Amino acid sequence: MGERLRYMRKRLHMTIEDLSRKSRLSHNAIARLERDETRKTNPWVLGRILPFLASRFKETFPESNGDAYDFLIPPVSFGAWLQNLRLKRGLQLQELAKLLGVHPYTLIRYERNQTKPEQAVRLRFMERFGLNGELDRYF
Repeated sequence: MGERLRYMRKRLHMTIEDLSRKSRLSHNAIARLERDETRKTNPWVLGRILPFLASRFKETFPESNGDAYDFLIPPVSFGAWLQNLRLKRGLQLQELAKLLGVHPYTLIRYERNQTKPEQAVRLRFMERFGLNGELDRYF
């Protein structure tokens, strides 16, 4: 995936410094990502980079349907949907936990499909992110 991210960045005539400044990620973080030196990329990191590279996503990943976020983390379960949401919003786990009023470890269990949120947390999801029944298919 690193080669494809580098390709997208270069096709947009961006340097690592340009992308670093726009995405608010360090130069080293982007360079490691492009060299595939990370074991697992956090969704919030991709969420910060993809908005600046999305115009070349379909060209770089022709097997996708054009939606970069759904291609990288298909929302087939509640946990995957939650990771996809964090990716789209560029949120770190702690940031989302604070928004929803839950502990970060609770979100980890949600993302691993070990537990599902109670009704009060589901309502906070809908309020904070303007969801209209989108969560219903996972419960």
